Amino acid sequence: MQGAFVCAYVCEYAPPLSPLQSLKERQFLPISAMAGEIVQAVLEHPVVIVRGNTGCGKTTQVPQFILDHSIAMGTGADCNIVVTQVCEFK
Repeated sequence: MQGAFVCAYVCEYAPPLSPLQSLKERQFLPISAMAGEIVQAVLEHPVVIVRGNTGCGKTTQVPQFILDHSIAMGTGADCNIVVTQVCEFK
């Protein structure tokens, strides 16, 4: 298992989507191809770092993968997810 995940995506402006459209669109984000590996890494390691280009779905989709897995396992109500992002100080 790799310690970091890399994805590529060119972010372009798009009008807001309905919830149903959003569900369909998220499967096309580059990070979606790594969903299984990311969930497995979270299950096996106390800390997981996900790295990828802006817009690839790290912040929005990784928590969703974890929550979806927890719900499927019957533990969704007990699932707590914290997302942090590196902030560069100059």
